[in-house]
Amino acid sequence: VSLYNQNCLDIEVKNAYDGIYSRDVFLHIKEKEKLFAIFFAALKPFGKLLFTDYCGSEGPGSETFTRYVRQRGYHLCSVPEYRNLIKEAGFEVVEALDVTNQFITFSEAELETIHTLDIDENVRQSLKTDWQRKIDRARTGSQRWGQFLGVKPSEHTGYRLLISIPLSRSAEAMTGYSSDCTSTFIPTKTAPKSSKRAYSKRLDTLRDLKT
Repeated sequence: VSLYNQNCLDIEVKNAYDGIYSRDVFLHIKEKEKLFAIFFAALKPFGKLLFTDYCGSEGPGSETFTRYVRQRGYHLCSVPEYRNLIKEAGFEVVEALDVTNQFITFSEAELETIHTLDIDENVRQSLKTDWQRKIDRARTGSQRWGQFLGVKPSEHTGYRLLISIPLSRSAEAMTGYSSDCTSTFIPTKTAPKSSKRAYSKRLDTLRDLKT
């Protein structure tokens, strides 16, 4: 396993990875057309891009939500907008789903966990407030959560996987604030060339990740 601390937009490799996985990173990145072009080039033929991200609603957001997004410096897309972006980058879009209900479910579970943390009470109350607001935004439809899967056309060769996660995920869970767009990349050689099914099974496992 090789670990790199690198900005998504600085990836320069070509035809290097079979899979790219990201959990809630792209909301921090404005240049999404450039981002998906880089990922398309970095994937081998038949490589897969799988990611989740915070999304906005298809219509105009409320004034409160718009102010929240601006204060956080987020760059949100709706689920259909993401579908179009990855398609325009050259991917065959296999999946573009609104999975906000799942987001609400595990956010409610995280809220319950906050009650059990051994932390300062003022910090606990701040976390509870932030988590409840996040749940409320999702329930009203302002904040959505999307899950996407795209495939780079052509035949498949080799087995390497690139995983992108927020750099300070544990800190984000404790503070309620999101990390910046700098991400951690973990390329791995995880399956023998003779086992395409093993590779596909790993991607199915990633699709089932909820936390």
